[in-house]
Amino acid sequence: MLPFPRTASEKLVMDMFEGNSSQFLAILEALSDPSRRTCMYAPPKLDTTEGGDSLMDVWGELILAGYELISRCDMFPEASIVELARVGSDQLSMSSVLKYIKLAFNYEYWDYYTLAVSHLLPLVEAVEEKTVDLLFIKETITLLDAMKNVSATFKKDTRPSTCFVDNMLDGHCTPPTLDSLNQCLNVQVDRSSARRKSVWAERKDDLSTLMHLCSVLCKIKASSCADEFVKEQGDMLVDAVLLILHSLKENFSRLVSPSTVKQYLGAENIQELMKMMADCNQFSLWLNLYNIDLCYQAK
Repeated sequence: MLPFPRTASEKLVMDMFEGNSSQFLAILEALSDPSRRTCMYAPPKLDTTEGGDSLMDVWGELILAGYELISRCDMFPEASIVELARVGSDQLSMSSVLKYIKLAFNYEYWDYYTLAVSHLLPLVEAVEEKTVDLLFIKETITLLDAMKNVSATFKKDTRPSTCFVDNMLDGHCTPPTLDSLNQCLNVQVDRSSARRKSVWAERKDDLSTLMHLCSVLCKIKASSCADEFVKEQGDMLVDAVLLILHSLKENFSRLVSPSTVKQYLGAENIQELMKMMADCNQFSLWLNLYNIDLCYQAK
């Protein structure tokens, strides 16, 4: 492995700041963007201006430099990262490492997210006195993992390309024939009937990830760090609840007639779906979402 500093960004940070804590604080501030929400992860915005490619490289170099500083720590003091930076300490705080983990998650640097979590969690577990702050860190990482699994599942488009419309969207602009039109209509009818017969019968993995996310939220709500979580990570909780409701909305929006209701009440997984809806209602009351948007409760 090359000695530190290895990149231009690492050399600049090392020349401008003294001590690992000061360098790590500078990296966190450079990566932070108040306009981004933690759970709404996406790669850094591509700069199309001249030198944009170099700017994209800087993001990766800063993430790499941040993990290099984390990997040097085998213990974390109780002081904040700002207090450590003032005295030029080479140690980091747990809260600052957690912020790095959230940034790596938000910018989709999954390798460094996994490495940082793997480095932090054993040190958290090794602490004998389990404080609210330690529980807060563990629950935050648990929620990030659950959100990652749910978002990754629902970002996939598993719909098969079975009609000429799908082919045209894919760039295959073959003129439709009467047979292809009939085939397309038959496929759409089959899809509609299959949806009415079962709720997520063919998407059990999607349902299991949603149920896991819902259970994580229930655990956080019942934990001793619930108030601190709402104060510090309120945006993450709101995004998690909205993601669950958005995923369930498609299924429950079909309750438009008595016959449809009867089919849904006898459908597979309906108990799990109804429980998640009830839990989401409790989460919304807990987070005061109904006071923010009056139409939200009706939805």
